[in-house]
Amino acid sequence: MNGSPENEPRDPLVTTHSELTATSESTCKKLFCELLLRRDKPSAYEYPKHNKATTICLRTTIIFIGILPTIAIITLMLIAKLGILSMFVFHLLIILYPFIYMKLVDEEGIMAPFIFVSNQFTGYAVQARQWKISAALFVVGTSLAFVLTFALSKWCFLVTDMFKPMKQNVEANGVNFTPEGAVLFVLYFTFINSLIEEIFWRGWLLERLGTDFKNILLSGCLYALYHFFVLYAVLPSTIGFNIWGSFVLTMGLIVAGIMFSYIHQIHGIIIGWSVHAVADAGIMFVLIAAYYQDWSPKSCGMISNTTIPSPSLLRG
Repeated sequence: MNGSPENEPRDPLVTTHSELTATSESTCKKLFCELLLRRDKPSAYEYPKHNKATTICLRTTIIFIGILPTIAIITLMLIAKLGILSMFVFHLLIILYPFIYMKLVDEEGIMAPFIFVSNQFTGYAVQARQWKISAALFVVGTSLAFVLTFALSKWCFLVTDMFKPMKQNVEANGVNFTPEGAVLFVLYFTFINSLIEEIFWRGWLLERLGTDFKNILLSGCLYALYHFFVLYAVLPSTIGFNIWGSFVLTMGLIVAGIMFSYIHQIHGIIIGWSVHAVADAGIMFVLIAAYYQDWSPKSCGMISNTTIPSPSLLRG
């Protein structure tokens, strides 16, 4: 039996199939479980338990605050046609009402909102490594989004059926860009909007509702709800795309909201902010491509950006 394969000396330069499998599983486990999910490690952000709503009345109040962005979009964008103003108003609402709630319900001092925000920018969430990863994610993500938008802008079917009516709808709903205004809006939406939403939806709201999946799903639904009406106002109405297209994209945003919630808990606000900013930058690339159409071939029959008709002329 001494000549059996089991008793033969092992060549240290040869890796067996079982060892390859174990190595592969170990690498996968390290990349997925340790780096992505951070298994067996403390959460980057711990939600204080004493602020969690324990009564139906308080939960109803918190859910109502979560619906305020939708109310702002419906009244100011869809009805009053004040598109840009609607965004600033809903940002004001999700800053002001949590402050009032902290003051009246939590009975905390005037510094409570600042303490709440500063708590999210402490510990593991803002280590130098997190900033480096978030910067890399943002650069790679926005670069890919730009290349994809640029490529799609060369597709005449998409340009004529999507970009042109989107431009008309954007202007009809009170969003009119000068080049300077467009740059400022893109920067604000990419960096400020994403930060405000992360602090509110993944921070303040979950701190009051709870972090079990049921409440994470609820937060994701409230987050996606106002987007439905924004999409309904902007997307083309051809073959009802402003309805069913908005519905499909809103379902995707619910999933995104759930994903953002877990990123916030596992990795902290810096990584979550970066991922959210990439998504917002991609939206801005599409909006600017539709509005100015500089990247689209002239053969697509698009409107030149040198002469941008007024919304009344476009509707006529």
